[in-house]
Amino acid sequence: MSAVAAPRRSRGRAEGGWTMREVLARGADVVALGILWALACLPLLTALAATSALCAVVLAWRRGLAVSVRGVFGAALRRALGAGLRGQLILLAPAAVGTVDLLWVAATSPPMLPAAAATAAGVLALGGSCAVGARFCALLGRAALDADRGERDPQSLGRARPILREAALDCAAHPVRTAGAVAAMVVVATAVLTVPVLLPLGAAALAMIAAGPPRARAASRA
Repeated sequence: MSAVAAPRRSRGRAEGGWTMREVLARGADVVALGILWALACLPLLTALAATSALCAVVLAWRRGLAVSVRGVFGAALRRALGAGLRGQLILLAPAAVGTVDLLWVAATSPPMLPAAAATAAGVLALGGSCAVGARFCALLGRAALDADRGERDPQSLGRARPILREAALDCAAHPVRTAGAVAAMVVVATAVLTVPVLLPLGAAALAMIAAGPPRARAASRA
C-alpha cells in the first residue's frame, strides 16, 4: 500500500490557514525527518539516496499530501538506493578533483595567475558537483514519490545517468538560481556544523533548496 494518501482537506479552518496542532505536528515531522536522514547518511555511500528520500518527503508536503514521514522516507530510500549510489560515484570524481585543486592552492604558493586559474577551476568543479548533486537528489526523490503513487514506472529509477543529465541541464539553464542555491546550501551547512542541534531544520531546508521553486501546477492544487 502506498505511503502517500490523497491531498488533505481543510476542515474547520480558513482556507490556507494552519491550526496550532498542525504547526506542532509539522515541527515534529521535520525533527523526525532530520533524524531519519542523518541515520540514513551514516554509511556515507548512501548520502545521495538518503537526500533523495528527504526531498521526496518535502515534495509530498509541497503537494499538500497527507504523508507518513517514515513510510515515504523508507519507500523513497529503497527505490532511490541503486541510482543514488551510481550517481554519487559519478559525481565523486569532479568533486574530488575540485577539492584536491583547492587544497593544492592552499598548501603551495603558485604564481598569481596559475593560482587564480586553479582556484576558479576548483570552485567550479566542487560547486558544480554540489549543485548537480542537489538537483539530482530532487529529481530522484520526485521520481521515487511518483513511483510510490503509481504515476511512474519504478524500473526507470534504476538508471542514474538520464537523471544526472537532466539535473546538469537544469542547473546550466538557470545559472543564477543554481549559484544562489549553492550559496544557500553553504550557509545552511555552516549553520548546522556550528550548531548541530539545527540538523533537523537544516536537513529540511536543504531539501527545499534542492527542490527549487514550487511548480505552478503543484501550487494551484487545493
